[in-house]
Amino acid sequence: MKILFLTNELKNTCGVTSHLYNLCIGLKKNGIDFRIACGGGDSIQKFKDSEISVISIPEILHEKRIIVRFVITHIKLLFYLLSGKYDLVHSHHHYCANIAKNVCRILSIKTVQTNHGILPNVGLLKHFSADYFIAVNDHIYDYLVTEEKISGERKSLIYSGIWEKENKTKERQKKIKFIAAARLVEEKGTQDYIKAVHLLDENYFKQAEFFIGGEGAYENVLRELNEKLGGKIIFLGNVASLSERFDEFDVFVMTSKSKSEGLPITMIEAAFAGCLIISSNYYGINKLFNYDNGCITYECGDYVSLTHKLANVIDNYDEAILLAKKLHKIIIKNFSADTMTQKTIQLYSKIIHG
Repeated sequence: MKILFLTNELKNTCGVTSHLYNLCIGLKKNGIDFRIACGGGDSIQKFKDSEISVISIPEILHEKRIIVRFVITHIKLLFYLLSGKYDLVHSHHHYCANIAKNVCRILSIKTVQTNHGILPNVGLLKHFSADYFIAVNDHIYDYLVTEEKISGERKSLIYSGIWEKENKTKERQKKIKFIAAARLVEEKGTQDYIKAVHLLDENYFKQAEFFIGGEGAYENVLRELNEKLGGKIIFLGNVASLSERFDEFDVFVMTSKSKSEGLPITMIEAAFAGCLIISSNYYGINKLFNYDNGCITYECGDYVSLTHKLANVIDNYDEAILLAKKLHKIIIKNFSADTMTQKTIQLYSKIIHG
């Protein structure tokens, strides 16, 4: 079988990019022939370094969409599909999924769309446009059933997977290192992390350090807020290979307020690295991320509550380590990249061969 992946961008600190990279590594291990077409991004070289073929189609970039570029992308995709003789097109963004569905209908090629979140119901294009759909989280799968009325074998639930690495022993550092890492946009709620940290008593900063990783349109606002409140948080900017650096941190903080959030792969990566997870109880949080399993949660948007959680972790760090170890075991069991790969290959085979 030969697969063409379509995605918006390949970027550092991007869950979709991490998901696609892990899937591609699994497909390579299983001898599957595939290519990726995307609009650009600063993580392309990472894929090429792993001998994953990436085609650049600048017009496919959703942020720069206009009618002319939309038409050009259809023509370019038609050319690639005809010249490459692909069996299946698998999209990871609704914009390219719509284009794929239009072109593949002409060529009688089946399409798959992986849905990484639920977008607000706005815009002219369908947010679900394919022959088959993959949901990476339970609430997305439920949405496909109840709202999109997608039934039978056209829908699948396949969790994002991480490749397990040799687990490094976390050294007890002089200070506990907290990190919040995400695209720096308002709905990710990073402003709550900044406010919560600056409510901590001064003595806590002798025991802990706080960091933010990522970049985005809201970055300047967040930097100004941090400086205004006292500048207690260090901004790391665009962190390349963030998954490989989680070993440097002790606690990962997820602050999302988004109604369209899927399952942030950074949460899985951080748990795989043995970090304690503190997360907002955002809409769609995966059911495995709960206190019984070792994940600390707080009510979405309640940064005062988050402050108490941060303080409690610092005050009772030995207990926090035990929680992190508990969650680590559960996440490894449920979010295996090998399982994700095998389920995806099985789906491809069923679609292509019937």
